Amino acid sequence: MVETQTSNPGIPAKPRLLLCGHTYGVWVNRAKAVALSEWFEVLVCAPDFEGVLVFGRDGSLQDRDGISPHYQYRRLRRWPRNTGFLRSVLRGFAREFQAWQPEYVLCEAEPWSLLRWQTWWLARRQGRRPVFVEFTWENLPRPGLKGAVLRFIYRITAQTTDGVVVGNSGAERLMQSAGLSPGRILRTGQLGADPLEHPTSSSEEKAGWRQRHGFSGEAFVIGFCGRLIDQKGVLDLWEAVSRLREKFPQAELALLGSGELEGVLRERFGSETWCRILPPVGHEQVPAEIGCFDLMVLPSKPQLDPAKGDIWEEQFGHVLLEAMLCRVPVLGSSCGAIPEVLENPEVIFPAGEVDALRALIERWLKDVPGLQQLAAAQQAHTADVWSHGALAERYARFMFSLPSARTARPSLTS
Repeated sequence: MVETQTSNPGIPAKPRLLLCGHTYGVWVNRAKAVALSEWFEVLVCAPDFEGVLVFGRDGSLQDRDGISPHYQYRRLRRWPRNTGFLRSVLRGFAREFQAWQPEYVLCEAEPWSLLRWQTWWLARRQGRRPVFVEFTWENLPRPGLKGAVLRFIYRITAQTTDGVVVGNSGAERLMQSAGLSPGRILRTGQLGADPLEHPTSSSEEKAGWRQRHGFSGEAFVIGFCGRLIDQKGVLDLWEAVSRLREKFPQAELALLGSGELEGVLRERFGSETWCRILPPVGHEQVPAEIGCFDLMVLPSKPQLDPAKGDIWEEQFGHVLLEAMLCRVPVLGSSCGAIPEVLENPEVIFPAGEVDALRALIERWLKDVPGLQQLAAAQQAHTADVWSHGALAERYARFMFSLPSARTARPSLTS
């Protein structure tokens, strides 16, 4: 392949990057590849979504073939077929590696996933070994035997990677405890967002949306978007809004998504008209839905009891970025990475505390000018920090900075 000139001064030619992970089986997420193409020639490899549900919908509907002028794309079949993304490998992946001969590899899978180790092995087999970088969300140390196994895997990961991008401070602590030096860790999100694809909804659009979904014309719509499961705090949000309505009867609740609590929620609100469960939509349709909220809340709460299943805390919450870009003010719990994303203690409440959530919503409802200023500030900050271009530049500068004798490094101007 002939390398093309980049528009960035100081980089004489674009090196080849292989980007892989199941995230990019969803076509809208490949906007990251478009942004990275400013710095690299990009090949994206992703597993097929056959038999996989995404927010209650056939996952294959999230993919589109199409030809992009910015990157090449390969959809590869998972093997074994009856397992999840992290317990399968990609058929034909070695052939793509050999044909592309990347100088950089970015594998977005957890350190314990089969795909991570398949990607690392294929990179290692190349004659001119590429710089190998991986991404991880995992933000909590696991207890018991599983924790001991994972600690061993993390230590091996630290010894076999050139660099790690972590999605939150918890993941950063895990990788540092495994022996990875701070200079080989970048903390940032996995995906950015496009401000142009998240316009502010007009009053006419909001009125039409409310009419379609059965909300009253004078409603102040408090919204949630995500999986309807206990860890996401949706029952806490329902209870908080129910109590809030004693003082603010105009408060109504919109729950966009699907999950195991859907039946419980429908049973709870029964004949109540102030709460609606909205049907799941495709990724590209989310901004139009959440942009009609008056306030968005992500009330996630930690799952720290191993007896109830895997322990968990919120690892990022990408929907926060989408809502803020739509100029919808956002509140969130103290769970996991939510405070890191929102970067404002005045919009955070203690996870799992219903009265604290009710009080925080009430506080902002009483300060309409302040709520409008909050929405404007969150929108501006998100557009500046979390655009696809800003995120891609952080990735590129990090990968170019990694010390390795395996390949020449482009020089960067500050």
